[in-house]
Amino acid sequence: MEKKFLFFFIVWIILGILYHIFYFFNKDTKLKRKLYPWTLFLSGILFILFLFWLGIHKWKSSYIAVPMMILSIIVIVILNIKFTKFCGSCGKMIYLPAFMIKIKYCPKCGAEL
Repeated sequence: MEKKFLFFFIVWIILGILYHIFYFFNKDTKLKRKLYPWTLFLSGILFILFLFWLGIHKWKSSYIAVPMMILSIIVIVILNIKFTKFCGSCGKMIYLPAFMIKIKYCPKCGAEL
């Protein structure tokens, strides 16, 4: 179990670094907008598969825990897609801070979103 968890941990660190490099240094806004939902969706599926690989389905509470985790991952992915924008001018990834607040200009370059 410890080797599995270590592998799980290392994979997430590597994915986090790769995602950060791609979304921070890449200026191609069209490509970012196209790939962002897919990276979130595939990361969510990978996380669920890791949970099963680590043995979550053997828990006594798995009949409740597994569907709730899957539902929460789906909600997190949908909210990330909805509240993340990319500046068309500089390519910056912008997280919208709240439901009611709309950001009209890029905080990095000032371009209209």
